[in-house]
Amino acid sequence: MGNQAEIAVSRLQKLKREEQLRSDPGWQNRVRAIDTRIEEVMRGVNRGVGR
Repeated sequence: MGNQAEIAVSRLQKLKREEQLRSDPGWQNRVRAIDTRIEEVMRGVNRGVGR
């Protein structure tokens, strides 16, 4: 599970960097959504480790 989560977070962080470089309207909302998805992945990891 840890490796999958690491890959998912890495991809999301790359997507976040790409969104931050764009100048089209609404990029801030997309970055917030990506941050939320990263948090969800990390919460899942924490729940898995806590067992």
